[in-house]
Amino acid sequence: MLLLVRVEGALNNRKSFKSGVEKPNHERLDISLYLTGRIKMTTDNQVATTQAKPPLIATMYERWTLDCIIELVQIIAKDFVYRPRQYREAPPNISEILQNFLFLTGTEPKFPNWMQRSMTFEAILGSSDGIGMGKETKNSTPMAVAAGAEAGINAPAEGAQFKMESARLRETARAYTERQVTQGEGQLLQAFLDEGITLQSYLRPIDDKNNVVIIGNTQTKAIFDAAVLVLRDQSVAGRFGRPPATQKTWPLGGALDENGSLLIQEIGKVLIQSMTPPATLMPISQNKFAVMQRIASYGSLTITDVLRANFPADPGESLESRKNRFEPLIGAAYSWKTALDSLTTPI
Repeated sequence: MLLLVRVEGALNNRKSFKSGVEKPNHERLDISLYLTGRIKMTTDNQVATTQAKPPLIATMYERWTLDCIIELVQIIAKDFVYRPRQYREAPPNISEILQNFLFLTGTEPKFPNWMQRSMTFEAILGSSDGIGMGKETKNSTPMAVAAGAEAGINAPAEGAQFKMESARLRETARAYTERQVTQGEGQLLQAFLDEGITLQSYLRPIDDKNNVVIIGNTQTKAIFDAAVLVLRDQSVAGRFGRPPATQKTWPLGGALDENGSLLIQEIGKVLIQSMTPPATLMPISQNKFAVMQRIASYGSLTITDVLRANFPADPGESLESRKNRFEPLIGAAYSWKTALDSLTTPI
């Protein structure tokens, strides 16, 4: 039978995937979260840990995965100028943001364009795990990498290391979670911990004290937050015949919101499919955006827990003790993997 892992820490960390509406079956959470009675109450110390602010690199991963919304707002900004009657009710602050998207992107530090954001993110995280520009997938060679190569800079080297080591961590989480018998579970657990230590050693130098990370986070967060404000505005959403998202943290924090994801889908139908010349960003369906949110949230959660994990140094620690300590992290990594797998299948 399929053996499931405990993810009590993971569930509390994200208040996992809140939604103001009933989710259809295709938005169900990963099976690893349904523990059929095996979830235990967390201690006060666990709650304090999971409620702590996530590290910058974790929030950067989350935004990089959902970076497509910035490009969507860039397209809305053009529509705002070309079709002013459609935005008659737009409040002054939203109108100013849309003007800034159109005229300041790529020229102001708080409005980096796609190439500039790519150079920031890919140096430490590799290519985005979400939907990128154009028809390229997460496995495609991004433009920023090519630009770095032409400049004689080995820009993608460290980002590629993150991609490789996080993939190994997810694969060992899969092997542990889907084991058929208890025999050998100690070795499978140790394999996961070994990969966790390796990923942790990569992430620690790019912590919250690294000025490159601090500056990159500040700049990419500013334009992302501005894009979210636009998408959450009632008048902008009404331009596409939809209400805005109701979840306060949408699209971050695993907050699945039917209104929000349907709005993303409708923007693609109304603006992207009718653009001449064709847009470089492909339309994103409601279901695909929900999967991207899962990837972003579980990835951020896993990165956070890997950085904060106290991996075992005492060879005498019992297997049961290690299982109790690390199965929540394994559950997050496994859910990260299943979400990524879902994005590669037709949705």
